[in-house]
Amino acid sequence: MNEKKCKTREEWKKLFLSLTPEAFEGLCYDIINNNNFRNLIERGCGGDGGRDLEADFVYKITNEEVIEKCWFQCKRQDTGINFKQFSTEVQKAEDQNVKKFFIISNTDTTPACKDDIKNWNNKHKCQVIDSSGSKFLDLLFQLPDVCRYYFPDEEIPPIIDARTPENMIELYSDLGKQLGIKLEFKMDKQVNLNNPSDVADRIKESLLSLKGIDTNILALIFQKISMFFFSIGKSEDAIMFLNKSLDTTPKNIEALLNKGYILEKLDDVKESTRCYDKILEIDANNKFALNNIAHNLWRTGKLDAALKFIDKALDVDPNFIVAIITKIEILKGLKKSKDALTFLNEKDDLLHKSIHLQTSKADLCIDMLDLKEAYKINEELLKKDPNNIDVINNKGVIFEKNSRFQRREKYLSLALEWFEKVIQKDSKYPLGWSNKVVVLMQYGKINDAEKSINTAYTLFPKNAYILNKAGVVLLRKNKPKDALKYFDKALKIWFKEEFLLNVAQAQIILRRWEDAKRNAEKILKYNPEKSEAWAIKSVSLKHLRQPGVKTCIENAKKFIEKPMSLLE
Repeated sequence: MNEKKCKTREEWKKLFLSLTPEAFEGLCYDIINNNNFRNLIERGCGGDGGRDLEADFVYKITNEEVIEKCWFQCKRQDTGINFKQFSTEVQKAEDQNVKKFFIISNTDTTPACKDDIKNWNNKHKCQVIDSSGSKFLDLLFQLPDVCRYYFPDEEIPPIIDARTPENMIELYSDLGKQLGIKLEFKMDKQVNLNNPSDVADRIKESLLSLKGIDTNILALIFQKISMFFFSIGKSEDAIMFLNKSLDTTPKNIEALLNKGYILEKLDDVKESTRCYDKILEIDANNKFALNNIAHNLWRTGKLDAALKFIDKALDVDPNFIVAIITKIEILKGLKKSKDALTFLNEKDDLLHKSIHLQTSKADLCIDMLDLKEAYKINEELLKKDPNNIDVINNKGVIFEKNSRFQRREKYLSLALEWFEKVIQKDSKYPLGWSNKVVVLMQYGKINDAEKSINTAYTLFPKNAYILNKAGVVLLRKNKPKDALKYFDKALKIWFKEEFLLNVAQAQIILRRWEDAKRNAEKILKYNPEKSEAWAIKSVSLKHLRQPGVKTCIENAKKFIEKPMSLLE
């Protein structure tokens, strides 16, 4: 939902140093395992401490199966890789008829090392493949689920920056080299190298005309190239290449994961879930598919079903941080924030390691209106990570929530100040705009709120929170029919109690009593203590001349929100 800034590639290279050697080894294993290699095993540590792995790369030539033996040396270090660090191992690989020797590292090979690799490859059958530095990042970012597993606190950057489309040509060529195929990009005057769409279209044309290549390798090329297209906004082409890949290898779990990931980002949640269902038919314990189905079900408001899937994912891997966060969100949706907090506190070791989990704890305290505790946690997070946009935004949220119960002017002013900081720091963070509109509305500055939401809408026309706030502004301007259109759009993208409540309020104004009652009851199914829903139901029942009005009014008064703690 939020479009936050990503770390630079140089920052990512340093980020790997935060992993333990065992975690880095597991990351390398998962990257290799998801790149069409078979029989992956550990060879133990090299003399320099690097982790060695070996696997087979299998393909066909004229219906004859070819098996290439490959070795991998994985290095996590903060300085450049030099040839001496792996020269002994690559000679051993040559002696044992290994076809490819991969260097996998968070840091780049030195310029001298690149020359040494080129000289070696010109003289020997065992080819050294340099997958270090940025090339290693390319491999990782093509696997968003793997990336999120090892780096749950980070935003996954696009593989290609649309501002530098020439990088796509280089990556296209490198992809061919990794697979032993020459992938050429035909330069001519008709191709504008500064236009990502032009470059992508030429690569697409070249790929679709490839002939004489093993179908399994072609399927792998299509799978990998799909993420290139997705990163520059050519989503239809990305899905097309994934479909072609899956036509050949329908049980390719990584292709199905990537297809589900892209479809979810495009808000096609139903088709996204179908991809994950297919994975579970192949591997019933695939933790990524289980988590992603749970996430999709949560998005669409099917909370009970979502909880079952996320519990399965956590049975497979209790330390899966992304799944822990998903479960917390599901429990919040079920209005079980206390249960979520108990569950999170049981993960104490992980809680101290992950900023995202700590932010989730602050969110839970905000949800329960334990604002003093939320503020305490949030201030600790700001000290650790003063540039974290979620934490900066949460400070404004805490102030806005507090303004509803004490010293309204003081805390509304502070809330607005912090939401302005959010927008100034990252104008592409929709929650900052959405929350700013909330404060302006509370001040009664409807025209200012309208200007802000119109600006936000131009930036995020498909963001559910922005669509919802656009509807709220229209509702305040006494335009319930127009407001309803925005609420409905928001709900199609993301099911939220707040959005549905706004729908019901618009229906009350439009005198659509039966619809308002039905939506109020839908809210009360999961949250029987929602005061506003009881109030809407009471009005609906009164106009429908149905019994139960008195009980609804009593419950509306009974369940008015009461804070656990306030800032003063």
